[in-house]
Amino acid sequence: MSLDLGKGENYIRNLSNGYFLPSYEVLGEIAEYFGLTLSEFFCEDEKSLQAWQAAKMLLELDNEDMQCVIGLIERFNNRRK
Repeated sequence: MSLDLGKGENYIRNLSNGYFLPSYEVLGEIAEYFGLTLSEFFCEDEKSLQAWQAAKMLLELDNEDMQCVIGLIERFNNRRK
């Protein structure tokens, strides 16, 4: 990982051990390395991470497909009541 980020061998080890904090730029690079946004990187639970991932996918849909998904979500929510 350190080589992929253009850092020395001990960089990630020292970071993991808490010897220093990464810059905002490096933090973004680490998140990107794992295929995450910074918001996803800092999600504290699985449900929040899944919600972020779902939101990203929704933004890629056209309006018709998004309305279908919204309809499904509304149906699921109404079943719980």
